[in-house]
Amino acid sequence: LERRLTFGINGGAVLSYGDVPFYLRPFIQLRGIPAMRYQGDHTAQVEAELRWQFWERFSLVGFAGTGVARNAPQRVNRDQQASSGGLGFRYEIARKYGLHMGLDVAYGPDGPALYVQFGSAWARP
Repeated sequence: LERRLTFGINGGAVLSYGDVPFYLRPFIQLRGIPAMRYQGDHTAQVEAELRWQFWERFSLVGFAGTGVARNAPQRVNRDQQASSGGLGFRYEIARKYGLHMGLDVAYGPDGPALYVQFGSAWARP
């Protein structure tokens, strides 16, 4: 398969304790899931991606992920789960650096979402 297929997996967990303001509480961060929609005292998530370089600089991407947001027992005991997935298209704009740019269409519980990607979808500031 040479270097035509690239597989990536990203996962993580975030924990918070005490009286954390709503805007600092952990939330599920996946393509297709609105930011801060699924919040809790603790979150965990995993997302996988497969990119197929089908012709010269052009490639297709498929991805799927799931996450859970959980509240501490003293709060309302309500677990929130969300899953999403989608497809994307990439063009390698800088072959020397392996830098790709393109579009992703993700489908989550609240419907489809369109993302413009430059570099990796998992690069976070």
